[in-house]
Amino acid sequence: MTGWTLRRWTSHAGNPIRAVELWPSPIAADSLAQALVAMSSWNLDDASFVVVGLSESVGLRDAIAAALARRLRARVCLAIGRSSMTELRGLTLDDDRIGVMLDNVDAETPMADLVCDSIEAVRFCPDFVRKAKHSMRHGLALDAILGLAGALGLATLGPVGVPNED
Repeated sequence: MTGWTLRRWTSHAGNPIRAVELWPSPIAADSLAQALVAMSSWNLDDASFVVVGLSESVGLRDAIAAALARRLRARVCLAIGRSSMTELRGLTLDDDRIGVMLDNVDAETPMADLVCDSIEAVRFCPDFVRKAKHSMRHGLALDAILGLAGALGLATLGPVGVPNED
């Protein structure tokens, strides 16, 4: 794929943080190197970090090595699914340049996954957030996950592409 773009966003926190995400996402193993090459030529000076969503086909160690080799001007946050959690065991990260985000967190995500030392952020599944707006059980599950994430010092991100519906 050659049509990579950056989606820019700003947090709603008291002290806003600017970030970008490589899009479309998730990135497949055979496209990761090409996507990182494209990204290295873009101006990332205003971004605190860049989210790179990884498909299950991408080995986490390979993705880390590829991102470090590109020497990007912004910190890279690799967004992984639960299936990649086993790859975090024994993994040492250059915390200044690379981070890991657990992506598509929902009511089925074991709370123990959030406790992993290598996870620094969580992003919620769009369907889960949508259900939490209309279901007390899902809403309480979302509150519990947000509470644990906050207690652990994790950043929390809403899902990409959830319309503001009421």
